[in-house]
Amino acid sequence: MWTKDMDWFWEGNVQKRIIEYMKNAEGFEILESADTLSKARGPDILAAKSGVKRIVSVKGYPSDKYVDGERAGLKKRTNPNTQAKHWFSEAILDLMRTKSAQPEIEIALGFPGYDRFVRLLREVKWFRERVNLFCYFVDANGTVTVCAPGEDSHFFNR
Repeated sequence: MWTKDMDWFWEGNVQKRIIEYMKNAEGFEILESADTLSKARGPDILAAKSGVKRIVSVKGYPSDKYVDGERAGLKKRTNPNTQAKHWFSEAILDLMRTKSAQPEIEIALGFPGYDRFVRLLREVKWFRERVNLFCYFVDANGTVTVCAPGEDSHFFNR
């Protein structure tokens, strides 16, 4: 039987890879992480390094199947690209609210490396530069790429 955590692009799998990358490649200490499977509230990832905190809003790519309830596993009518844009917007709004309340905190987005998210991030380059927005991408193999504010990732060159 199919479950959402079987998809590499599910938010919990993307979050797990980003946490591993932040700890092992970037040297962050993970202070908090939300339990995505139970839909827990709170920051998806809150980390610290050298006295600086970074919050990461993580989104997966929408499945083409219903993930919960009696229709779980059945094909959705909603286009995943449309839903991805809404999730992207929610992530940006969450980070804007966090940055407004805590101007000293670094903010970041985390996504699976789907073209839809890449295009949206390319379209908001001006915004990413102005608010110092970091971006993490996870590919289907679990490899994480980080893009610093104002920098383009190899994902943007596709």
